[in-house]
Amino acid sequence: MKTLFTSLVLIFALGLGGASASASAIFGDSGNDRCGVGSMLWKGNSVSSQICEESTNALSMDAFSITTGTSGCSNSGIVNNVSEQQLHFASVNLEEIVSDMAKGQGEVLAGFSYSLGCSSYVRAHFGEVSQKSFQEIVPQQHVSPIDLIQRTKAKIGTDPVLSANCRGV
Repeated sequence: MKTLFTSLVLIFALGLGGASASASAIFGDSGNDRCGVGSMLWKGNSVSSQICEESTNALSMDAFSITTGTSGCSNSGIVNNVSEQQLHFASVNLEEIVSDMAKGQGEVLAGFSYSLGCSSYVRAHFGEVSQKSFQEIVPQQHVSPIDLIQRTKAKIGTDPVLSANCRGV
């Protein structure tokens, strides 16, 4: 019975450690995955420190820390800043955005325009401008998500229709 209990605790702890590792890979070291009493007691990025951190947080009501904004936690959510939403969308969909920009249309390009705060009735114009300005927005074969966003925002700023109808710039 003791061996079964120890095995269950280990499996539970490893599961939490894996969740922390994947969250760190997505949101970095400064998101809500790195806060709470556990993060204050267990420093470092090793698997064992993350397991201990997550286990401590699970036992010390990490949800309370996040909700109240204490113990190094933020109660503002993981992705709430417009720039963070844009970066997340561009990072996840980079190849598809570039492909749709080259064509001047596409579902992912429509989603990208939405993430930039463009209203739905200028999406076709957004596609046209993206296609016409493709070489300026994507000057080399590989572009980073942040460069794509910055160059697209710059192009939006120079177009009177888009600058008037895209609020996330």
